[in-house]
Formats: sequence, structure tokens, C-alpha cells
Amino acid sequence: MPAIEAQNRFQKATLWAKYGTDRNGEVTVSSPVNIKVRWDAGLSATVDQTGTTTAKNGTVIVNQDVTEGSILRLGEVCSLPTPVTDGLFEIMSFKKTPDVKGRKFARSAEIRRYKGQLPTVV
Repeated sequence: MPAIEAQNRFQKATLWAKYGTDRNGEVTVSSPVNIKVRWDAGLSATVDQTGTTTAKNGTVIVNQDVTEGSILRLGEVCSLPTPVTDGLFEIMSFKKTPDVKGRKFARSAEIRRYKGQLPTVV
């Protein structure tokens, strides 16, 4: 049986990690990288930290810590269209659950469709 942090991640996704904001308050992201994921698509509702009910488009099991506000797209960096305009998802929340001994972690992120163009890459 594979380790908890490596289970069931047979797909690849492109991650643009949230880097910060520019002087105009617009979000900036880092250069795209490939990560291993399990992409579970499905529309449902979730309650955010402020108690607001929002729609989510799925859950993604990831192999590393990710930041809320980062952008994901199913597929590898080498297969990205130019320009990237569709298939983008924003990470709404991130959860990291330890194993019994607290040494290894299962990581998952809830995603929603990203409306708009890819933020500025720094």
C-alpha cells in the first residue's frame, strides 16, 4: 500500500502559486509548475470561513502545500494553450491531515472555476 502522501495521484496539473499582489492590488502568481493530483470534479456547495455558502467545482488531492488563491489547470505545463484562457480553477481552501504518527500528511484543496484571465506571472 502506498504512503498516505502518495496515494491515488495519477494525474498531472499545472499550478500557478499565489505570489502576492502588485501595487494596484491585483493578484500575482509564480511561474507554472507540474504537480501530481487526483482531480475529483463535481459541483456542490460549501461554507467558507466567514459562514457564506459558495459553490465549489471539485476537490483536488495534491502532493504539496498550496496557497488559497492559487490557480490550477488539469494537464501539464508543456500542453498549455497560448494564451491560457479556459480550464482554470482557483483554490478556495486547503486542508492538510496528518497520519496517526503525525509525520506524513494527506493534502486536499477545494476548487472553483476561475473567472477571468490568468493573473500576472512574476
